[in-house]
Amino acid sequence: MKNLLPKSIAFVLILFISPPDHSYAQVTSLDERVHFSPWSTEHNKAITIKRQELTLESAVKKIEPLTKLTFIYSRDNIDLQKPLILQADQTPIGELVDDLCSQLSITYQFRSDKIILSSNQKETAPLAAFTVSGQVLDGDSGLPLPGVNIRIKDSSRGTTTDREGRFSVGKLTEGDQLVFSFIGYRSKEVTVREANEITVRLYPKANELSEVVVTALNIDRERSRLGYSIQSVKGEELNSSSESNIINALSGKASGINVTSASGNIGSSSRIVIRGESSISGNNQPLFVIDGTPVDNSNIKSGTGSGFRPSPSGSRSAIDFGNAISDLNPADIESISILKGPNAAALYGSRAANGVIQIKTKTGQGIEGFRVTANSSVAFQRPSILPDYQNEYGQGAGDYFEYVDGANGVHDGTDSSFGPPLDEGLEFVQFNSEGEPAPWVSHPDNVKNFFETGTKLSNNIAIAGGSGGVDYKLSMTSVNEKGMVPNTDLGRNNISLNAGARLSDNFNVRTSVNYIKTNSGNRMGGGYDDQNVMKQFMWFGRQVDIPALKEQYNQYGNVMNWNTSWHSNPYFMLYENTNSLDRDRLIGNVALTYNFSERLSLSLRAGNDFYSDVRSLRRAYEDFEFPKGAFTEDAYKISEQNYDFLLKGDQSLNENFSVNYSVGGNWLKKTLRQNKVQANQLAVPGVYNVGNAKGIPSARNRYEEKQVYSLYGLTEVRFRDYLFLEVTGRNDWSSTLPLHNNSYFYPSISLSGVLTEMFDSEGTILDYAKLRGSLAQVGSDTDPYQISSVYNSAVSNWGSMTTVSEANTIPNADLKPQLTNSYEAGADIRLFQGRLGVDFTWYHTLTENQIISSSISNTSGYSQRYFNAGEIQNKGIELTTYLKPLGQDSPVQWEVEVNYARNRNEVVELAEGIDRIQLQGNHLFGLDVVAVEGEPYGAFYGRGMQRNDDGEVIFGSNGLPELTETGEIQGNYQPDWTGSISNSITFRNITVTALIDGSFGGQIYSGTNVVGRRAGVLASTLPGREEGIIGDGVVENPDGTYSTNTTRVDAKSWYSGYYAYDNTEVSIFDSNYIKLREARLAYNLPNSLLEHIPVRSINLSMVGRNLLLLHNSVPNIDPETAIASDLPQGLEVAQVPSPRSVSFNVSVSF
Repeated sequence: MKNLLPKSIAFVLILFISPPDHSYAQVTSLDERVHFSPWSTEHNKAITIKRQELTLESAVKKIEPLTKLTFIYSRDNIDLQKPLILQADQTPIGELVDDLCSQLSITYQFRSDKIILSSNQKETAPLAAFTVSGQVLDGDSGLPLPGVNIRIKDSSRGTTTDREGRFSVGKLTEGDQLVFSFIGYRSKEVTVREANEITVRLYPKANELSEVVVTALNIDRERSRLGYSIQSVKGEELNSSSESNIINALSGKASGINVTSASGNIGSSSRIVIRGESSISGNNQPLFVIDGTPVDNSNIKSGTGSGFRPSPSGSRSAIDFGNAISDLNPADIESISILKGPNAAALYGSRAANGVIQIKTKTGQGIEGFRVTANSSVAFQRPSILPDYQNEYGQGAGDYFEYVDGANGVHDGTDSSFGPPLDEGLEFVQFNSEGEPAPWVSHPDNVKNFFETGTKLSNNIAIAGGSGGVDYKLSMTSVNEKGMVPNTDLGRNNISLNAGARLSDNFNVRTSVNYIKTNSGNRMGGGYDDQNVMKQFMWFGRQVDIPALKEQYNQYGNVMNWNTSWHSNPYFMLYENTNSLDRDRLIGNVALTYNFSERLSLSLRAGNDFYSDVRSLRRAYEDFEFPKGAFTEDAYKISEQNYDFLLKGDQSLNENFSVNYSVGGNWLKKTLRQNKVQANQLAVPGVYNVGNAKGIPSARNRYEEKQVYSLYGLTEVRFRDYLFLEVTGRNDWSSTLPLHNNSYFYPSISLSGVLTEMFDSEGTILDYAKLRGSLAQVGSDTDPYQISSVYNSAVSNWGSMTTVSEANTIPNADLKPQLTNSYEAGADIRLFQGRLGVDFTWYHTLTENQIISSSISNTSGYSQRYFNAGEIQNKGIELTTYLKPLGQDSPVQWEVEVNYARNRNEVVELAEGIDRIQLQGNHLFGLDVVAVEGEPYGAFYGRGMQRNDDGEVIFGSNGLPELTETGEIQGNYQPDWTGSISNSITFRNITVTALIDGSFGGQIYSGTNVVGRRAGVLASTLPGREEGIIGDGVVENPDGTYSTNTTRVDAKSWYSGYYAYDNTEVSIFDSNYIKLREARLAYNLPNSLLEHIPVRSINLSMVGRNLLLLHNSVPNIDPETAIASDLPQGLEVAQVPSPRSVSFNVSVSF
C-alpha cells in the first residue's frame, strides 16, 4: 500500500491536466433544452440557493454574486416583478436559468459571460373549448407520479399532477403540445388533437447523474461521483420474493455475491460472501447496517452434535436457530446497497473488510397527509428435490428378514437395504404386522410422504404520512410459518417506526425503532446427527411405510420404530425431542442534525441492537440417544451499542474546484452473556426442569465484551463537476488487541471521471460514460480474550468442590491487526438513450497478517495457538448489463439485467513450517477442508484411489480399490464464476418477471451420496445386486506390471467398500447448477375501477421460488447447500431439501 499511494497521486495529477476550453453558447427557445459544452465554466457551475418565492429582479440579484455572469434585459419587454420560485441544490447555472425562464415564458441566450433575456410573446388564436385529462406513470414501475410539471408549449399555462398522478388541462386547441417534466426523468412532449384521456409514461434519465445511493456512514451520494462499485436492490424485489430470510432474497440479484442456505429446515440460517473468502480463521461475511447503525448477524448455535455432547468428528451440526439478520421484515426495507469490499466500505472500519450490506428502511418522507398500506400473502412449500431412491430391495443383508424388536430379529437391527427383493410376493414379519408375516412390498413415496406442505402466512399494515415538517411510518407485521418437516414452526411479529421532525429551520431529528418477537416451538437438528430425521432416511429400509410409523406414535406415543438399534421413531423425535426458541430483539437509533448553514452540519447518533435469546432443548425418555431423557436451557443476551458524530461541510473554492468533507468518530461496545444449564438425565420422565436432574447438572456462564474507538474523515474534491477525487482515513483502537498493537490507521483514495461531461457526446450513441478507480486498506481485529489466558470454572463430581481449568488455546500477547489491501477499477456506460447499459469492475485484494488458530501437539498441554501469518488473494471481475430491447414508446416494456462475476482465490502464504491448516469444524467422515499454499481457500483434502502411470485405478485382491497412503488435494468449494439473468415484461397493468441464476466451478462433498450408497437406498446401487461387480481397473502383478482386475465383489461389499468413508475422491462432485430462482406475475387494478371507492391502488401477484433446477451436476441433492451457514462449507450430509414455494400476495393502498 505504501508504494501504491504515490503512483495513485501521480495518476490523479495527470488526469487533472485540463483539455482546452471549448465553451460556447447556444440560443434556445423555451421549449428547447439548453446545451453547454462540458468545458464551459460558469455555465456549468453548480450553486445552492434555499427555496424562496420572489420576483425576477430579486432572483437576478441573488444569482449574480454567486457567479461571474451578468444578466442583460430590457425593462420594457420583461416584467421584472413577476413572481417565481427560486431553488437550487448543487444545480448547474444553465439548468437553473432554464427553469426560471420556463416559469416566466421568456427566452434566453448565453454569450460569453452574459445571459441575455428576451420576451417570447406570441399571437394566440382563440382557444377551443376542449379539455385533455389523464395520468402520468413511472415508465419502469407503472406507479403514479405525483407532482409532474405539465405546461402548454409556448405558453405560460400549465398544471401539476395530483397524488394519483392525474391531471386535467383545459382550453386547448388542436395541435397544442403538452410538455411533461419531472426531476430525474426525461421530459416528454405530447401533441393533442381532441378532448380525450391519455396516459403518459416518463422514464428515468439514462445517464444516472441524478441517481442517489446510500454509501458508507449512511451518506447519500450521487452515483456519478463514486470511485468504487456499489450495487442496489429495491425493497420491492425483496418483499415480493416471499423469503423469510432477506439473505436468500438477494440470490441472483447482484454480481459478486454468493449466497448459501444451510438447509430447507424452517428458519435455517444463510450465508453471504462478497468477492470471495479473505480470512483463514475469521468471519468472511459482510457487515450489516440498518439506517446507519451496524447490527448483529451472529448465528449462535446451542450445543454441538445433538445439542448435548461434543462431536470431535465435525460431522454433527448443532441446532441451527438461524442467523440474526433473518429477524428483519422485508416489507420494511426501502432499498439495500451492497458495498463490495474495502474500497466502498473503508469508513466502516475493521468489520467492513468483507463489504457492507447497507439497509435503508421505509419512511414517510414525501407523503403529504395520511396513507395506509396493507399487504397479505400466503405461501406453500414442498421439497424441490429428493434423492432418487431404489425400490427393488428392502431392509437387511440377505434373502430373509424377520422383525422382532428392531434390534434382535433377523436383520431388523440392520439399517441398510441390501435385503430380500420387493414386490415379488414374499412375506415377512415387519414392525407394523403384529408378529405375523405381511407382504414385502415397496413404498416408493415413503420419504416424500413424510414431508408436509409447509405454509407461511404474512400480514402487514403500514401507516405513513407527514405535514408541517414531520413525517412518520409505522409498520406492523405478523408472520406464521409451518415447516415441511412435521411439528416445526416459526412465528415472528415486527413493529417498526421511522419518524423525523424539523424542530427548527436548522435543527432536525430522526429516529428508527424496530422491535421483533420471534418464537419457535421446534427446530429439527441437522447434520449427521441422530436427532436429524434425514439421517434415518439415508440409513433406511425401502419397505418401510412412513404413515405406519406416524400411526405407531399417535396410538401408543412410544419410540417403536422399524429399527431401534440406531434410530428412534421419527415422529417421536419431532414431537417429543423439541428445540424451542424465544427471542426478543430491539434495534433502534436516534440522530440529531444541526445545520449551521447551508454548507455545514453536525450529526449526532446513538444506536443499539439488543436481543435476549432463550433456547430449550428437550430429550424424552426412551429416546435411542437419551434413554433417561435430558434437558438444556441456553440463554443469550447480546448487545451492540454505537455512538457516533459526523461533521459535514461543502465549500466552493473557485470557478473550477469545490470540496466537501466529513469528520467523525465512533464508539462501539459489544457484549455477549450466556447462561446455560443442563440436566444430562432426568429423574422423572416428562418434567423438563433442571431441578429434575438425575445427578449433578452442569452449568456454564460466559461473558464477553469488546470495545472499539474510532476517528475517521473523508474529503472529496470536485473539478468542474465531472472529476471527483475522494480520500478517506480511519484509525481504530481495539480492546481485543494488545496495547502496543491496538491502534491502526488505514486510508483509501478513489477517483471517478464522467467522460460524457468532459467531452461533447451530443449526436452520438453514447449517453453516459464514467471511469473509476480506487485503492483502499482496511485493518481488522479479532475476538475477545485471545491475547491473555482465561480460566473456566465448573462444579466437579466431588461434592461441592469447584474445579478451575485453563483454556486449551495458547494466547498471543503480540497479535497484530489483520490488513486487507484492495485495488479496484471500473466503468459505467449507457448507450442508445438508456436502452443498453454496462457496469464493469476489476478488483484485486490481498489480506495479510492473518490471525490464525492452528492445531499443535497435545504433548504441549494445549491443542491450539493463535498467531499472525498467511496471505489470501482474491482477484476477479464483475459485469452487470442492462438492456431494454423495445423502445420507450412501445406498449410493451421489456427489461433485461445480466449479472456475471468471476473470482480467483488463492492462499498465497501460510506460516513457516505449516503446509496446511484445517478450517474450524470443516471435517466430514474422511475429508478435511483446509487452507493450503497455492490452492484456493477451502481445499478438499482426503485420501483417494491409487493409480498407475496410465491413470488406471489399482485394485487389491479383495476386488476393492487401493487407497493412497496419505491425503491429497481433491478440489475446493469456491465457484469459478456465478451469473444470473432477469427479465421483466410489462404490458399495461400486467408485469411478468423471471430470474435464472447459476454457479459453475467448485465442488461439494456429499455425505448424502456417501451414506446412501453404503446403505443401498439409492437407485445408483441397483447395478450388480444379483451378479456382483467387477471394478474397472487393474491389479498389480508380483513383477510390478499390471493386469486387468477380474475379481467380482458382491453388491453390499462393493457399495460399502468402494464408497468407504476414507475414499473421499468418489463422493466429491462439481457443484454446478442453474435454477429458475424466481418467477412473478403481478397485476395492478386499473384506476378506473377504483375511482368510486376510497382505495388508491390494489396489486395482486403470484410468486414462485426455486421452481426448477434446470441443471445439476450433483446427484440426489441440491448443490446450493452446506452443513451450516458459517463453517463448514462445501460439505453436505442429511440436509433437509430446499423448498419450492408458491405464494399469493395482495397489496392495498388507501
